[in-house]
Amino acid sequence: MVGADADLEAILVPSSVKVAGAITIGAGVCALVTGLQTLLFFNMRGALNLVGPIALVLGAGCVFSGWGVVRGRMNAAVAAVGVVGLTGLCGMAWVMFTFLSAAISMIAIAVLPLSAVAIFLVTLALKDVKKIEDARGRLRAQGLDGGF
Repeated sequence: MVGADADLEAILVPSSVKVAGAITIGAGVCALVTGLQTLLFFNMRGALNLVGPIALVLGAGCVFSGWGVVRGRMNAAVAAVGVVGLTGLCGMAWVMFTFLSAAISMIAIAVLPLSAVAIFLVTLALKDVKKIEDARGRLRAQGLDGGF
């Protein structure tokens, strides 16, 4: 029973992992707002019409994967690194375009540092999340699957 007690303590999500997930959610919310701004306030033609829906999809992906990181889920943490990286790259391209078009949005600019910090923190949190997932697996093998 000593191993189960250690595993029960190991499934507690540390605050560093929660902060990484929260910043990922923040980057996603900024991307969602940027997508809404693009759809509602700009009249664009051609391929630029895709900017708003792409920002909404990436923002939603950041929010959902960030929530998974807050809960200590390994699949969500790996997905968060990819989705936040792609969000940061797309956000950088959009900010450069808006600078050239003289349509600056501070919320779009906020996506860049939030994405960079989120990638860094989630990458650091991967080791802790792996320990949490391993402990959950051992508890499930012992019949203690409480929806952890």
